[in-house]
Amino acid sequence: MTMLASASEVSHADVRELRETEYDAWRQLVAASDQGSVYALPDYLDVLCEATDARFRIVGVFANDRLVGGVPLYERRSHVGLYVENRLLLHYNGIVLGLPPKKSPADQTAQTLAVLGSLEHHLASRSY
Repeated sequence: MTMLASASEVSHADVRELRETEYDAWRQLVAASDQGSVYALPDYLDVLCEATDARFRIVGVFANDRLVGGVPLYERRSHVGLYVENRLLLHYNGIVLGLPPKKSPADQTAQTLAVLGSLEHHLASRSY
């Protein structure tokens, strides 16, 4: 397992929408994560979106070219524009993390906060 050298490396993480070719890496992250659930899987989201006339995106956080976290977004369109919502059949969808363990609890917390901060900054810049 590749270890992240420091939380500062994660603070310079690349946050972007995943390509379909990266969905296998996402599936692996979801399967290994304590926060992972079927509700975060592209296969589930695809079926749900087809049934509800919606779409989904998965925003991933990469550190050292390794997927370390992210969040699936369930998007709907209204007369005022695109919005993200939670809905029935999507109760447990949320942020998924797959961070390497750190020796120090302080380093672990700093790493987690850095990833969450990068994700928050990216999501805040979207036009929802």
